[in-house]
Amino acid sequence: MIRAFKYLRISDDPEGLEAGVTRQAEDTDKLAERLGATVVETFVDNDRSASTLSTKPREDYERMMRVAPRVLEPGDVILAYSNSRLTRRPMEWEGILDLYVTNRIEVHTWVSGSIDLATADGRAMARTLAAWDAAEAERISERVKRAVLQQAERGLPHGGLRAFGWAEDRITPVPEEQKLIREIAKRVIEGESAHLIARDLDTRGLRTVTGKSWSRASIKAMLMSPRMVGTRIHNGAEYPAVWPAALDELTWRHAKAVLSGGAPKGANARVSLLAGIAKCGSCGGPVRMKSGSTQTKPRRYVLLYTCPVCRISRQRDPIDYYVERTIVHLLERGFSLAEPVSPSALQPIESLRAKIAATQALYVDGDSMTPEQFEVTMRRLNMRLAELEARVLPARPLQIAAELLGAGAEETWMRLTLDAKRKVIGELAEIRIHRARRGRRPFDPDTVEIVPRVEVT
Repeated sequence: MIRAFKYLRISDDPEGLEAGVTRQAEDTDKLAERLGATVVETFVDNDRSASTLSTKPREDYERMMRVAPRVLEPGDVILAYSNSRLTRRPMEWEGILDLYVTNRIEVHTWVSGSIDLATADGRAMARTLAAWDAAEAERISERVKRAVLQQAERGLPHGGLRAFGWAEDRITPVPEEQKLIREIAKRVIEGESAHLIARDLDTRGLRTVTGKSWSRASIKAMLMSPRMVGTRIHNGAEYPAVWPAALDELTWRHAKAVLSGGAPKGANARVSLLAGIAKCGSCGGPVRMKSGSTQTKPRRYVLLYTCPVCRISRQRDPIDYYVERTIVHLLERGFSLAEPVSPSALQPIESLRAKIAATQALYVDGDSMTPEQFEVTMRRLNMRLAELEARVLPARPLQIAAELLGAGAEETWMRLTLDAKRKVIGELAEIRIHRARRGRRPFDPDTVEIVPRVEVT
């Protein structure tokens, strides 16, 4: 009785239906019947490439080659749909040839037939076919890569899950989602932690495109993506995309800087009043908090606000106290809420946005600009848009800040959680921490600049 191992493989099965290996199983069963062989074990590698370029292991193929010398005897066979389904790697064909020479185990396929491995010409034919199979696999890979590159050069989206802010075609904006993207970016820039923003979105019942709750990681991944400014990335290169941007470039880069450089993480966000909110007075980057000690003896443990770029290092506690006193004073005096913006004031912004959209459409539909010219033009237009929005659109204080106004502001402030205090500070003022003068000196309020974002009454 001839015994047989049956090997089934398909390269691409993204939906996991295994339809390809099922068809191969039917054909190899017919092959076993024709040879009068009994299949004793089946090996399956679904969604696995056998080309020289693949890095995924084919576990069942490797197991079959280990087990075959111990289970199969001379005259037994290995069945596959075709030579290329078995392997496309010349080195693996050398292993199959060794298996025949050492154990006289033959290989039969439904499509490619069988090769007489007993002769030198037959083995040479097997090696030649293996080389051509490897070349074909590499040609397919080259064609696929070229097609993907061409798609990127044209600014077209790639496959996968749709991005938040765009419809299933990955090009058409979803207005409600894009409005939320701009809200999140604004809150990040003004110092609110991504963790707190995610909790707020969850409370409002808002979800990601997968239906899951927002998290700091999902907010960061979204805002850090060049897709936000209409840029397509492929192998590290940037290409102007066909979809409209959700953010202007200035806002996007600012949000990226906050998320990657200074936003406090984990416990640090819950013990630090100003980390990630306050800015360095020299470079404008967000300050961080770290532990340190005094230089004078006896040394004392202190917490510091630092800028890793400018090497500014200031003790945290006196700055926190000064900022809190100033904010409470601002709340006690009161401030005016932003007035609604008139349609006439918004007209220049809307006109510039329409010009940006028209420029994008002109580039996609024609050859009037090179990619370099398009990039420069879009950068200038987006910078003008950011400047206009900064002048015309005023900051809008949080409702929690409005509720603190009046004579009882200090008492109410003391009852707030640290997270709530951070929210109010980020909305009401911009904090800039400057370098202190050298030497042991008392705290100098002039080295902490507090610029209100609202009009004090």
